[in-house]
Amino acid sequence: MVNQDPQPEVYTTIHDFPVAPVAAGTQNTVNIFTNQANNEELRIYAVAVDIVVLDGAGNQLVGTTDPKFTMPSDFTLTCSVGSNNVPSNAFDLGWIYGQQDQTMSFTVPVLALFQQPLQLSVTTSNGVFNPFRIIIAVQIIAIKKAPPKVRSISLKMVLRPI
Repeated sequence: MVNQDPQPEVYTTIHDFPVAPVAAGTQNTVNIFTNQANNEELRIYAVAVDIVVLDGAGNQLVGTTDPKFTMPSDFTLTCSVGSNNVPSNAFDLGWIYGQQDQTMSFTVPVLALFQQPLQLSVTTSNGVFNPFRIIIAVQIIAIKKAPPKVRSISLKMVLRPI
C-alpha cells in the first residue's frame, strides 16, 4: 500500500481460552505494537468481535450452532493506552457480538500518542464451559502531526558611529 496520510490500518488480536472450564475473572491481554513514529498519533475508531468455539485440540468446531446462541455473553473488553483504560469502563463483548455487523464504533476516537503501549484485555465475567477464541479487529488511522511552524527572526544590525 502506498504510504498515506492518514494511513488506515486494522490490527487483529486473538484471545485464546483453550482449556475448559474457564473460571470467572480469567483475563487474556494482548499488546499491540503500533510502530508509530514520534510525529504520528493513532486514532482508534471501532472494534469488531468474532467468537469461535474450539474443540479439545484447539480446532474450530464446524457445523455447530452459532456461538451467539450457545456461548454465554459474559465477556468484557478493556482497551488500555499507556497506563489508563480508555474509555474507563469495559465493553460488553456479548453486546458487540450480538450486533448485525459485530462492530462497535466509538463516538470519539481513542487517541494513542508516540510510545504509548496499546493493550486489549478480554475478561470472563462468569465461568465458561467450552474452550473458545475471541478475535478482535481494531480500526486505526495513523496521522502524521504537522511540524511546528518555525518563526523566522530577522536581526537587523545597526551601525552606530563611535
